[in-house]
Amino acid sequence: MTFFKKYFWTILPPILSVIIYINALPGPFIWDDTSIILQAPEIKSFSDIIQRFRFNYWAQLEQAPGKPYRKGVYRPLRNLSFCMEKKLWGNNAFGYRLTNVLIHACNSGLVSFLGKSLFASNAAGLFAGLLFASHPAMIESVSYIKNRGNLLSACLCMLYLLAWLNRKFLLFHFLYILSLFTMESTIVFPLIIFSFIFMLSQKEQWIDNMMTLKFQLIVMLSYAAIIYFVLKPYQGLNSIETKMIVSHLSFAVRFFSSLLAYIKLYLWPTGLCIDRPLEIFNAFFSMDSFIGYTCLVMVVWFIFIHNDYPKMFFSCAIMLITLLPVLNIIPLDSRPFAEQRLYLPMIGGSLFFAGFYCIFESQINKIKAFPIQISLKCLTCVLLICMIGVLTVSSVTRNSLYRNPSLLWLDARTKYPDIARIHYKLAAAFYYNHEYIKSLKSLKKCLEIDPEFQGGYLRMGITYMKLDDQEMALGFLLKALKQNPNDYYTVVLLAKLYLERGNHDKACEYFSKASEISPQDDYVLSETGHIHLLNKAYDKAMTYFLRSVEINPENCNALNDMGYIYTCQKNYDKAIKTFQKVIEIDPEFSVAHYNLAYAYQMVKQYDQAIVHYQETIHLAYLYYDAHSNLAYVFHQAGDHKKAINVYKNLLKIKSGDHSALKGLGDIYYELKDYNNAGIWYKEYVKYYSNNQEIHNKLNYLLQRNSWFKMNRIDSFRNDELII
Repeated sequence: MTFFKKYFWTILPPILSVIIYINALPGPFIWDDTSIILQAPEIKSFSDIIQRFRFNYWAQLEQAPGKPYRKGVYRPLRNLSFCMEKKLWGNNAFGYRLTNVLIHACNSGLVSFLGKSLFASNAAGLFAGLLFASHPAMIESVSYIKNRGNLLSACLCMLYLLAWLNRKFLLFHFLYILSLFTMESTIVFPLIIFSFIFMLSQKEQWIDNMMTLKFQLIVMLSYAAIIYFVLKPYQGLNSIETKMIVSHLSFAVRFFSSLLAYIKLYLWPTGLCIDRPLEIFNAFFSMDSFIGYTCLVMVVWFIFIHNDYPKMFFSCAIMLITLLPVLNIIPLDSRPFAEQRLYLPMIGGSLFFAGFYCIFESQINKIKAFPIQISLKCLTCVLLICMIGVLTVSSVTRNSLYRNPSLLWLDARTKYPDIARIHYKLAAAFYYNHEYIKSLKSLKKCLEIDPEFQGGYLRMGITYMKLDDQEMALGFLLKALKQNPNDYYTVVLLAKLYLERGNHDKACEYFSKASEISPQDDYVLSETGHIHLLNKAYDKAMTYFLRSVEINPENCNALNDMGYIYTCQKNYDKAIKTFQKVIEIDPEFSVAHYNLAYAYQMVKQYDQAIVHYQETIHLAYLYYDAHSNLAYVFHQAGDHKKAINVYKNLLKIKSGDHSALKGLGDIYYELKDYNNAGIWYKEYVKYYSNNQEIHNKLNYLLQRNSWFKMNRIDSFRNDELII
């Protein structure tokens, strides 16, 4: 109980956080969640963890089919957390959302603790934590799973500041390096310490305090060079999406437009939207500007006349410093404005409001008339409760949209009906919900707004492919390619479409082009080899498979096709080793189990063949050939009873299967049970009358078995099938 009383001010904000976000926990994955979480490869060894920290790992990975290209993104800690969670949650979005909510709850508690420490007031800490927990601008970071980088960077930022304040310098440096693996914008953290030194520490200690940052300055400059020259985040945009270009604007207009947009969102969080344009601030002398200047002057004056103004300015500094990377100093043309980017700056914003509360409280305490003082305190408390209540209701209402991506993008379309990208993403939401006609309507509207929107043509092609309208799909994919001849995803889809249409030459042509765009792409090499395999050009196919496996030793498709070629060449030892390697990489690769079983069958290792045919059936029950071959192997191994059972089960799932009917006839014939042999052979010729061998056997049975002559085929009953 004592613990609860002592830390009540810190515990309440996390509780509110959970209450606000609990309603969206059952929601699905949204947009980029699919590529970043679901399509990311699993971690199987320590070397896989190390790979996640390579600079080009995620950029290369996300060029693969179905994965959007994100140039310059380096967030290995966030991505690693998703990979680790995949072991726990699998493909269940609930678990990932729960983790985000718990991190946000932890951050709310940390903000509360910082507020209490900075202003020496429990009430100020509570208000800061509640504001951070309930502010509607936080929703996009918490409920959109892939934005976990914002949550982790905010947590590390506060721990980083607390480590420096407590003079834990080894931990301080470690947390900074760790934060750089979380999100690129964390590079500015040392500037927060600079602002604290100059605003809140004594002048005599400035030099000593500055010396604690010399290591981090070296790291900061090195990291900046890596971002700009290695990752190159601003040299090229995602070609799939339309561009909200701001680079043509002057630096001042870009900077102040971004700053005012985020401050407006911070002070007046209405009209929230998952995707929105940057509202351009065109006039420095408009009425809105004049009101803004007046408010700014009044706030600065109000702060300066009180003793706590350095703490208030430090809170402002946290907000402004963490906003710096997203203020379009270097144009963020692909998405110049996003609500999620306010998450980290809201630490400073929440502390700033807590400072205002302290100022009001100190002024009220100076009033000598006790009844007036109590009345004003009660009024202040009621106003703050109402404010947090309004923010909470707004957040809960907004958050409910994240349970249905279609509703989320319909809301965006209502607010910004003239933005092509919003119609495009709404179409994608409909597509993933299998509402293909609605998806096509949204895409048509997208292309009406922006006829040069390459992603619109691409998505139209994908949707028509899903509807099996190959002609329409081909037309739109070619239009998409015309918009951007070097778009990897479009080229690969065209290759796959031509492959489905049986035009192997065209398919090879486009896969070759995809290989030129991305020379180290093992997928393209594997698919090109597969086309040559279909054409029975085994030597040429093997060349591509070997190159593919050299790039990615765990490319199961390439390895499986290599094993198939070895089987065709009757090199069964190599085939078996290759299929075993595929199964070692992916134990649930049913085709590899089938192929391995067939290879064992060919070398008469029936026990092993039976094991892998059974595993194939376990993984893919309707794999008819596996049932047929398993029965055949049982037959060859002399286990007639099991062979009969498997054949009859096959007939139950595939009535009239020729291999089952003939196999049953052959087994009974071999067992000299001529009555049953004749029944199954008779059933066989009802479906397949051209097999002379079976006719000869039936004639033989008719000659030697008078009983069979007198019985009609009606004696065969379905209830004789054995399960």
